[in-house]
Amino acid sequence: MAGSTLAVVESAEVVNDDLAEQIVNSFIIGQQRTPEQDIEFAIHQLVEVALRALSPGINDPFTAIACIDRLGSALCCLTDRAFPLPYRYDAEGRLRVIVKPLTFEGVVNAAFDQIRQYGCTSVAVTIRLLESLKAIAGRARNSEQRQAILRQADMIVRASQESITEKNDRDDVQQRYQDLIEAFNEHALSNKTHTVLTQNQGGPEMNRKAFIDKLAAQLKQWDADIDKLEAKAEKAKAEAKADYQKQIEDLRDKKQTAKDKLDEVKQAGEEAWEELKSGAEEAFDTMKNAFQSAIAKFK
Repeated sequence: MAGSTLAVVESAEVVNDDLAEQIVNSFIIGQQRTPEQDIEFAIHQLVEVALRALSPGINDPFTAIACIDRLGSALCCLTDRAFPLPYRYDAEGRLRVIVKPLTFEGVVNAAFDQIRQYGCTSVAVTIRLLESLKAIAGRARNSEQRQAILRQADMIVRASQESITEKNDRDDVQQRYQDLIEAFNEHALSNKTHTVLTQNQGGPEMNRKAFIDKLAAQLKQWDADIDKLEAKAEKAKAEAKADYQKQIEDLRDKKQTAKDKLDEVKQAGEEAWEELKSGAEEAFDTMKNAFQSAIAKFK
């Protein structure tokens, strides 16, 4: 919309009109959003189709359920994707831009919030939402994903208790919710079963190697990023330098914990590494959150 804020600039010097124009010209603005540039746009398009199908004038729950299936499939794919950090650096390692981050929780909310709200009186839609969340739960890789899925499931169940009058229908909804909880509890066993089923195709070794390579690359990147933070801390004023060094020390401790967890995965056999995978992911999530917090304070 014309007049909307594109960016907020923090500078020690006055931002003149020439610099403001350069920043504005860095944005490419078209007539409409595109799925390639904005993943939530594609999500919103499917949600809009589902909401129209649920409207009283159309009343087509089959189409809404088809949209839920598509959204569930997309979110299953996203469980394996690494979401980018919101921080952008220049060639010298200085923080230049902080963008609005895209998170797994945000995509889950965009996909299910409105359908849950408008479809709470439909038993078929409510049940399919929980079934889709169960499918996603079976592929969840970390605590952030599990919490986002469980949050949606809890809201769906609460809404169904208030909106669905038939007891047997409410019982069916509750059963789907229990199935989802069991999917979380059986996730480790499901991973082990998947290993057995794909062993002849070379899948497990490749999956294990890809997992190790991905985390090892992240550790290497954190090493470089922490070195940049340390260089910046050296240039800080005396009152801020001690605080920066303390944060850097905390980051190195958390990075070492993450490395230790990765080493456990590397040393584990084919039958055991899946059981250690979640511990490594949680350690890396802890380090990621700590790093994001530190970056914000180093601005």
